[in-house]
Amino acid sequence: MNTKINLSIVAFGLLATTNSTFATDWEDLEISASVAATSNYVWRGNTQSESRPAIQGAFDFDYTLFETDGFLKDAGVFLGVWASSIDKTVAGGKNSLEVDIYGGLSGTLDVGMDIGWNAGWLRYQYPGAATSTGSNFDEVFAGIDIAPWDVLSLDFTAYFGVEVDNTINWGNYYDANIGFSPLAGLADDDPASFLKSFTISGHFGHYDRTKDGTGDNYVDWKIGVAQDILGVTTEIAYWDTDLHNDEGENQRPIYMVTFSKSF
Repeated sequence: MNTKINLSIVAFGLLATTNSTFATDWEDLEISASVAATSNYVWRGNTQSESRPAIQGAFDFDYTLFETDGFLKDAGVFLGVWASSIDKTVAGGKNSLEVDIYGGLSGTLDVGMDIGWNAGWLRYQYPGAATSTGSNFDEVFAGIDIAPWDVLSLDFTAYFGVEVDNTINWGNYYDANIGFSPLAGLADDDPASFLKSFTISGHFGHYDRTKDGTGDNYVDWKIGVAQDILGVTTEIAYWDTDLHNDEGENQRPIYMVTFSKSF
């Protein structure tokens, strides 16, 4: 599951010394949606669809609480739901749907350059599973994202497993991503301006599962390229891990293609 994510509420104490404009109407509410079709739903390096295609979609609601001209430039709340078809055995039964619900706080810090932050709660749910205990699970998350140049973006998010209503704690996951768009600076009237959206991306993750004792710690990594074509983003990616199969051999890498569109 992919979603925006990042940092702390302490910064709200700075509001007393900044010139703030607080949200007062629904113009500060932003609603967005996305749909995607992928050849393989991969989560943290592992297929969730038995290497088969999956359909995915999301709705997101973002509400701006305030905007300032100080260190804490803006902040708001967000709430969203994301769903995907899956093909996976969950809690002793075969399941075909995952629904994730998430929400939290987000904003921007001005430290000479903008640093985005967000923090919140994420629940993974598997409707139709044999039992919710051992299938549904929860995480809290916090992260930051920066774009030091127009062509480069970086983000880091930490997810911490928590137990709620006897759900399982799958451990902690640390997620780092980089995006490079070498032609982002092209003028709109440039003949090659359609390549402004071309992006090379990289991902590295570490799953610490020492708390649950049900699986090995592992790392996963991904390399991909993406391009907007007629309003649809096409991504081709390679994903791998250092996990081993039952015979002690490295798991096979995953090659996938995804088509997505945001509204």
